[in-house]
Amino acid sequence: MRSANLCCVVAAWLLCTGTISADTPGEALVLTEGAEYRMTRNELVADGRSVAEMREALATTAYRADNWLGLVLTEAAVMRATGHGDVRRLRNLEGLDPAHYLLRRRPEPNVARELDRTRDSAPLMMELLLKELDGYRWSSADAVPMERRALVRGLLLAIGRSGHPASVFFLAHVVAEGCACCTSCEPVIRALGNTGSAAAVPILVKMATEARKENRVDRVAMVLLALGRIRREEVWPHIEAG
Repeated sequence: MRSANLCCVVAAWLLCTGTISADTPGEALVLTEGAEYRMTRNELVADGRSVAEMREALATTAYRADNWLGLVLTEAAVMRATGHGDVRRLRNLEGLDPAHYLLRRRPEPNVARELDRTRDSAPLMMELLLKELDGYRWSSADAVPMERRALVRGLLLAIGRSGHPASVFFLAHVVAEGCACCTSCEPVIRALGNTGSAAAVPILVKMATEARKENRVDRVAMVLLALGRIRREEVWPHIEAG
């Protein structure tokens, strides 16, 4: 996923030049990308007053479809400020170390189980996918495609299982972006099913409808399997129709 689209780039430039200003730390994080994002975040994390302001925002504001992005980045920044152990762990995943995965029978990286053990760090995972994936350190240039694919897949599945209040909003955003972070929409479809949330149903139903129009039988099957993981009564008519 490349969140640094034209609108974000323009917004970041306006923020840095002072043409516009951010009223909250969350807004400042949303409006910046790349090196500017990391600099802004690190400055906020190092400032006790900003950390207190971010804590207050998290304590008094509920996650909604119109504010989830700023709150997720705020929560990730607070985790960094408190020295959350998974900050480093997400950058040093054993499953992305060739010395580890090349010893397996199938010589390819896999971090799904590893990340599933850190699902309480969902804000850090979402931040990584939204803002820092392009700067991730891979083992080698040749390994980038398969390691990136494994990392994105593992992150999406862990976010889906996390139970975090922003997980469905985030996954809906990935779908709206055309699953640009993935080689296919399969992991995000699975992740939506793993949320077990009724809020994921309309997203999956829309994806199934679009897949039928495109005669994508494989995509329809993926969506039906994901709907089956959402154990709610209102899901069954959609599965039966499929």
